[in-house]
Amino acid sequence: MKAGLRVVRGPDWKWGNDDTSEGHLGTVIETHNAERRAVVLWDNGKSKSYRAGQENAYDLLVLDNAQIGVRHPSVNCDECGERGIKGFRWKCSVCSNYDLCSPCYNKDKHDLSHAFLRFETNTENKSVKVPARKGSPKCEAQGIFQSATVSRGLHWRWENQDGGEGTYGFVMEIKDWEPSFRSQAGVLWANGKGFTYRLGHNGNVDLKCIKAASGGFYYKSHLPVLGKMDVEASESELTSLLQAQLIEPFAKLLEFGQILRSLKEVAAQNHEVLKPGIRVVRGPHWKWQNQDGGEGYVGTVADIGSSEPNKPPEQCVSVIWDNGTKNTYRIGRDNSYDLLVLDNAPSGVSHKNYACDECKASPIPGIRWKCSSCFDYHLCSHCYHSNKHELSHTFWRYDNASNKRFKVPKRRDSSKVESQGIFTSAVVRRGPDWKWGDQDAAVVPTGLILSIKPWDSSESANSAAEVLWVNENQNTYRVGHQGHVDLKFETAASGGHYYKDHLPILGKTEKSPCEFQIGDIVRCCFDVDLLKILQDNHGGWIDDMAEYINLNGKVVQIDSDEDIVVLYNDGKKWYYNQDALSKVDSRTGLTRSPMDSDVVRKVLELGFERQDVQTVIFKRFSEGQNPFTSVEALVEEIFDSQHSASSQSTSVSHTVVSENQKTDELTERGRSGRVGVTSSQSIEVDASAMSENQRLAEENRMLKEQRQCKVCMDKDACITFVPCGHLISCDECYSTLRLCPMCRAVIESTLRTFIS
Repeated sequence: MKAGLRVVRGPDWKWGNDDTSEGHLGTVIETHNAERRAVVLWDNGKSKSYRAGQENAYDLLVLDNAQIGVRHPSVNCDECGERGIKGFRWKCSVCSNYDLCSPCYNKDKHDLSHAFLRFETNTENKSVKVPARKGSPKCEAQGIFQSATVSRGLHWRWENQDGGEGTYGFVMEIKDWEPSFRSQAGVLWANGKGFTYRLGHNGNVDLKCIKAASGGFYYKSHLPVLGKMDVEASESELTSLLQAQLIEPFAKLLEFGQILRSLKEVAAQNHEVLKPGIRVVRGPHWKWQNQDGGEGYVGTVADIGSSEPNKPPEQCVSVIWDNGTKNTYRIGRDNSYDLLVLDNAPSGVSHKNYACDECKASPIPGIRWKCSSCFDYHLCSHCYHSNKHELSHTFWRYDNASNKRFKVPKRRDSSKVESQGIFTSAVVRRGPDWKWGDQDAAVVPTGLILSIKPWDSSESANSAAEVLWVNENQNTYRVGHQGHVDLKFETAASGGHYYKDHLPILGKTEKSPCEFQIGDIVRCCFDVDLLKILQDNHGGWIDDMAEYINLNGKVVQIDSDEDIVVLYNDGKKWYYNQDALSKVDSRTGLTRSPMDSDVVRKVLELGFERQDVQTVIFKRFSEGQNPFTSVEALVEEIFDSQHSASSQSTSVSHTVVSENQKTDELTERGRSGRVGVTSSQSIEVDASAMSENQRLAEENRMLKEQRQCKVCMDKDACITFVPCGHLISCDECYSTLRLCPMCRAVIESTLRTFIS
C-alpha cells in the first residue's frame, strides 16, 4: 500500500455514502501497514480510515496505481499505442503478446470473451487471473475527471490562485506530474486563470469535487483489493476453471448487489442526509426579510438543488413555508447557509435501537440528543427542547443514524425561540401540493389541526397532519412527506420552543473535538448487544471484542473520523466508537477518588477548606456529572454552594459581595493560603516544599479517600458492581442504588470485596 493510489469502495464496504455513492473515487493519503488500514481522502472532500486487511476485512479496491509511479516501460498498449503502459497492464490470455492499458481495457477494446491477466507492477513477472469482461458487471467511475466542477481541497497551498475561498473551477484535463502519472488536474477558475494541481501526487490532493464528472466505466470484480494478496499465475495459465467455479458466481453476486444498490436513493451528505421533507427555520445567513413569516416560523424542504432542469441551483434548496410561500435558499452556495434543521424526522431519519428516556419514543425520530454527563441517556427533539433532564448538562447531537455527533452548549446558558406554523391547534386551508378534491369544501374552507403524525404509518415521523374541516370531514394530509405540503396556515400555532444555536445548519459539515487523547486509559463498560450497535460504521464488530469488555486499555491512535484505537496488555488492538469508551485512572486498580485531580489540588492550594471542596465535588459526582475541568468552574460552584447554604441558615449572616470583590477575595485567599484567615494569620502553602512527613500524610489521606464509600463518604467501600466493576459503595449504601454512580451502568449483581 502506498499513498497516492486512486480507490473505490470494495467487497466489505459498510460505510454508507462516505464516498458519495458507488463508483465515486478517493485517494489514499496515509497507510498504516502494521494496523492494515489506510486513510482515504474522497473526491468529495471527506476523509476516513478504512480496513485493508484488519479484522480480515477489505473496504477498498484499487482503481488506478499510475499515481504512485507504476509504469511498464517495455510494454506498449496495442490499441491506443501508449508507450510504456502506465498503471495496470492487462495481457490477453488467448492472443499472443497482446496488451492493453487500463483506459482501453475498461473501454472494452479487444474481444470481450477473452480472459486477461492483470499485472500490477513491472518489478516482478507476476499476474492475477481475471474473468472475461463479457458478462462481468460494470460500474461508472465518478469524481475529479475532465469536466468536473471543483474547489480548493484538503492539501491546498496555492494561496488565492482560484480567486479566493469558495470559488469554483472547471477541470480541463488530467495530466502526469512525473514521476507519477494521471496525478494532476488542469483547472480553469471562474476568474479566468488556469493552473495545474495535485491529484494523488505523493498522496496529496489539492482539490475537492463540487460536481462530479464521469471517468468511464470499470469492472469491479477485475480490480485488486487494497491490502489483499491475490492468487498469482504465470502468463501462460488458462483461467477457465477459476472462471467457472469462482469468478462467474462471484460476478453474478456482485451484479445482484449492484442492482440492489442502484435502487437506493443517492443522497448528498454533509453533516446530515439532505432529503426533501426536512423541516427548517431561518439560519445564520438569513437575509430574506419575512419570506418565512418571521423568526421561528417553519418550512419544509421541497427540492434539493442539482443541475437537472426545473430544480433549484446546486448548493441550494427550495422551501415551502407553512404560510404557503415557496422560495430558494442557499445551503453552501457563496459559502452562505440560510437554514437550520428543526426536524429531519419527516425525511425518514430515525435512530433504531434507541428510545427516549423521557417520553419512551422508540425508535427516536429525527435528531437524537445524548447526555454527555449521564450514562446512556437519550432524548428525542421534543423532550430536549421541552427542557427535560438537567439543563446544566451538555449534550451530543446525532443528526442521523451514522453516529456522527456534535457537542452543543448547556441549555441553561442558551436562548430559545418559539416555533410557529402548522402544529396542533393551527387553523389551515389547502396548500401548494393539494390534490384531494373538495374534501375541505365549505363557505369558509378552513380546518383545525388535531395532531401531527406519520404519513400512512410510514417511517417518516411528523410528516402529516390530522385535520378537522369546517364541513366536519376529517382526514390526514402531507406536511413534509417526500417534500409535499398539502396545507398552509390561516392562523399559526405554537410548536414549542427550540434552542436555535443547538440546531444543525442545513448543508454545512460541523465537527466536535474528540474528548480523548493519545495515552488515555479507557474502558468499555457496555454489554455485547449495545456495543455491537455502537460499533456499526465505527470499525465494526468482531466476536473476540467481547473478551475485552471492562478491561483497561490505552488510546494509541485517533483516526480522522475520531474512532479510537485501543491497545490492550496482550498486544491486541481494537477500533472503537468513542461513545463506547470511558476514561479510567491509569495509576491504580481502585476507582479513582473524585477528589484526586489537578483541578481540586489547585483549588485547595488557593486556600479553600477541604470540606467545602469535597461537598461540591461529591455532589457533582453523585449526580453523574462530568468532573470539573477548570479551576474557575470549581471555584464558582463553591461560591454558589456557600451562598446557597448561607441563605438557608437563620443563625449566620454573610455580606454579599460583588463579582469584583469575589475576585479580590479569591486572590487574597490564594495569598493567605486559607479561606477565612486574615493576612496576619496566613499560612503559606507551597506544595513543592512539602516535607517527607507531609507527603506521606497526603498519600495516606488520598488512599483513605480512594477506599471511602462514595455515597455516604463515611465507611469503606466493599461492594463491587457487576458488570461495570466499580468499587465505590459500602455494604449499607449499595442496596439503594440501581445505577452505578461512576458510569451510570445498570447494576446487575454485586460482589463483596476485601481490600488488604
